[in-house]
Amino acid sequence: TSSRSSLSLAKQGSTFVFDGSLDAAAGTSKNYTAQADWHFVYEKDSNWYIDVGSNAEVWLYIDGMLVIDGGGVGGVKFDITNGTVVTQEPCDASVTIVGAAIGSGSVNWPVTTRVKVGSSTIDPFGSFTSSTAGNVNDNKNPRTASLGSNIAAGTSISVLGQSWEPTGKTASSHMIVDSGAGSKNVKVLRNGDTCPNIAGFGNQASASTFLAPYIDPTSKKITIQPNQIIYLYELYTTDYSSAAADFQDLVVLVTLNRPAVTTTTTSTTTTYSAAPSMSQRIDLSRIPWLEDHSDHQITLFFANRTGAASNLRIETNISTLNLANYRTAMQQD
Repeated sequence: TSSRSSLSLAKQGSTFVFDGSLDAAAGTSKNYTAQADWHFVYEKDSNWYIDVGSNAEVWLYIDGMLVIDGGGVGGVKFDITNGTVVTQEPCDASVTIVGAAIGSGSVNWPVTTRVKVGSSTIDPFGSFTSSTAGNVNDNKNPRTASLGSNIAAGTSISVLGQSWEPTGKTASSHMIVDSGAGSKNVKVLRNGDTCPNIAGFGNQASASTFLAPYIDPTSKKITIQPNQIIYLYELYTTDYSSAAADFQDLVVLVTLNRPAVTTTTTSTTTTYSAAPSMSQRIDLSRIPWLEDHSDHQITLFFANRTGAASNLRIETNISTLNLANYRTAMQQD
């Protein structure tokens, strides 16, 4: 279903502001999308800007071009220092083994993993110290495990990978690499990075093969959410000129989401993933296609996909807002 409502920006000094919620217009549902459109006449050297903020998702377009991207339910802020993730907000965290490939001839070497979350040590896929109980090089990836809920801001997270060299019916530890130790044996990838173009050793799958679902086919860049990190491990050699240094012995994805929000009615309790808190500003002087004294269109898309109460704040100092084509209608469905 869809409905139309007005979305008015109130004059506050030299600015125009909407600061409230669209939830009421959506009725009882807290899972909806909305679109709002305005026109304005651009005036060069006016120092105009648009600032939007929400605990849900917002995208702002001018003349059909994306200028503010506030999408991505669940993302949290974090830093990476020498391969260690440090959360800047409370979060739920998970780890995914995207793939693993290391061996000698036709013999696959076991690989085990461990995650350090603050002062806690987690073996999410079986014992880190057992080449059999914790082996993830078994052609059963991807696999995902939770690292905990409501992890405190400021918590450090690092991932360890260990390779095991088979000797008869047993295996001995060959190499341990900790993403948080600043080792050259682990590469850290974030959204927009280029995947290393390294062939897998001995006809093994390459890192780019494992990462195919996370690579844009046109740009060849890593396309993951801003709240995700990918680690590529070399667990065989420290000779980086060797063909064996293929950095796909273990491929790990770490995801940080906002803690879940639980809402309770008289009969049911429902848990939703919380939305990101975001605030972004675009200065119109940075937009090269705007023409002085010409009519341009602003389109705002809003999404509340959390089931929880949401808010929206829009602030601008565009003094000709909606003078060129007076219509302030919001569509929802």
